[in-house]
Amino acid sequence: MSEGPERVLVNYFYLEWSWVISGVPQGLVLGPLLFNLFINDIENEINSTISIFADDTKLCSPVQSMEDIHKIQADLNSQ
Repeated sequence: MSEGPERVLVNYFYLEWSWVISGVPQGLVLGPLLFNLFINDIENEINSTISIFADDTKLCSPVQSMEDIHKIQADLNSQ
């Protein structure tokens, strides 16, 4: 795991430096394994429908009231 300042390049512009205390360095052989361990139990505490493919995760739920919005937000906050 890396710890230190990092920044992102977007459309040829660098964003401000930000201190990062976790993550997986690119090219690390253990990267896919660590990712799978990290998301292995993500479905256990989610009430919405969840779709996981590679490194893309989506929460899906019909929204018909503010209560539905709060439920989806609670799912997002739980992780």
